[in-house]
Amino acid sequence: MAIQQTKSIEHLVLTLEKDIYHTLSNVRGCTVLPDGRIVFSCYTERKLKVFKADGSQSIEMKNIGRAFDVAYIENDSIAVTTGGHEDSRQIIIIDIKNRKLIRSLNVETENYGVVYRGDNLIYSGNKNDNGLCSINLEDESVTRIMTDKMSSHVYIATFDEKLFYTNNNTDSVNCCDIQGNIKWTFSDKSALSFPLGISVDNDGNVFVVGAKTKNVVVISPDGQHHRQVLSKEDGLVNPTVLKYVRSNNKLKVSNCSNIKKVMAYKSNISGVCDQLQSDQSTNDDKPSIIGCPDCKRGFYEECNMCKERHDQSEETEKHVTSLNAEESELSRSFYNKKLTLERKMYTMLANVNGCSMLPDGRMVFTCSHWGKIKVFRPDGSEDFEMKNIGPLCDVVSIGNDSLVVTSGDESYSRQIYIIDIENKKVKKRINVNSHSLGAALFNDNCLCYSAAKLGIQEIYLKEEFINNVISTEMSTHAYLAILRNTIYYTDRKTHSVICIGTSCTATGEHTSWTVWTFKDENVLKSPNGIAVDNIGSVYVSGGASCNVIVISNNGLFHKQLLSKEDGLTYPGALHYDRSTNKLLVANSYDYAFLFNVNN
Repeated sequence: MAIQQTKSIEHLVLTLEKDIYHTLSNVRGCTVLPDGRIVFSCYTERKLKVFKADGSQSIEMKNIGRAFDVAYIENDSIAVTTGGHEDSRQIIIIDIKNRKLIRSLNVETENYGVVYRGDNLIYSGNKNDNGLCSINLEDESVTRIMTDKMSSHVYIATFDEKLFYTNNNTDSVNCCDIQGNIKWTFSDKSALSFPLGISVDNDGNVFVVGAKTKNVVVISPDGQHHRQVLSKEDGLVNPTVLKYVRSNNKLKVSNCSNIKKVMAYKSNISGVCDQLQSDQSTNDDKPSIIGCPDCKRGFYEECNMCKERHDQSEETEKHVTSLNAEESELSRSFYNKKLTLERKMYTMLANVNGCSMLPDGRMVFTCSHWGKIKVFRPDGSEDFEMKNIGPLCDVVSIGNDSLVVTSGDESYSRQIYIIDIENKKVKKRINVNSHSLGAALFNDNCLCYSAAKLGIQEIYLKEEFINNVISTEMSTHAYLAILRNTIYYTDRKTHSVICIGTSCTATGEHTSWTVWTFKDENVLKSPNGIAVDNIGSVYVSGGASCNVIVISNNGLFHKQLLSKEDGLTYPGALHYDRSTNKLLVANSYDYAFLFNVNN
């Protein structure tokens, strides 16, 4: 149904049409294609993800480089800005139909928000007084629209002969003409804090995301009035970007990272609907808006269609119920898991604290007793070893030929090593501010590790930048596993396994919450290594209980997979290879085992 838009922001009513569940982290941009598909850009994962209009996933493009904002151009092409790193000085053009990069525009500056206007891309240049810039797509000439220094994470929208942009440093939204002359500025920190994504409807109403206020605010075309239209109660946890589609009066809003199940929201922007426009054409009385006491959404009392849309919006609850039912089926599927021994290896090692698998099937073990790593071929024969590296704890494979190794809890160990497997040498030693114990990867550049008293930290391996993920003190030799934005870790002190959800806000802050805790000392004592498979089943070795168990993805069920009878003698490290469904389990001394997991 086409919806006629009223000019007054007081008459705007949002009706939830669809929830889209995505598993991206650090979503920085979104745009809508003419056929209704939605494109999201994921900055840290360096990829684009495209969803069909019905919410199902369409395609995914990986390894495209840093992807900040995204804008549709024409003829199946989109522009992607690359953000604020030193290696990000270009805007790339991608053919979304053929899934390939077709052009790179060198802009010689950081570039954040972007919008397409005519034959030009208008983008934020941020530093060095680059301000707002425009690059012509035909001759690639760059024009400075405004030379004022922009804040980082500036987003831009355009309507008629005006530009609208956010400034998170001053918590403001600005409107200027095409020549850069300021027309108005909106600033009210109590209503809108750390503004990010911005978009404009057919009447010039400006929709803006508030990252810190966790809301969406609409501002009148003259900048004089505003109204909150979405908030935390509507599912906004870390909102970053939005897009108003003028052709059908729909608004897409996305959280920054995976929060529970609902990630991207597609809403109808409901003014006075067609039926009421017709009914009121000969009546000067305005339709009355009433509010639902349960969901707090408004609808028109006189309009059955509006009431119907309101009732349909309650499908959100049914959607969550459906997802929970799906999870329940997955949770029970682990009862069918069986392990088949593929290989038993005599490692001749003592104090094996970490193990991992390389893409070519080779297996890696760390030995803290002798400060070395040992690599075995897929057939179980020894390939090589590296000695005298230093204190060692856990090991993680990165790419085809690199390892990241933590250094444990020795008083003098405050380093993380990056090892070149091909050349058999330590190519980088990164100094950290704590012990580094169990570790897992968020992505190829971001390592998450247990930092003992400091909790769980993440380090960007290229930039050597450290963030705190959670501040809860970790027990000695706490091990980690990660699936998307969910972290699983072991706690020897309490004989428990904890699952936490995490999110990085648009302001760079981490939030976390406990999803579930598994604790049963009759089943699992002194948990050590931990790994997670593709559907969230969690594998844990119990040192004192001398076993390996699997826990369902909701933490409610468990099953013992291995015990002393299978050769375990104080099992420590384990690793699950998601590409091959193989489980590698290492005793602290002498033997390791490789199993095929039959789901």
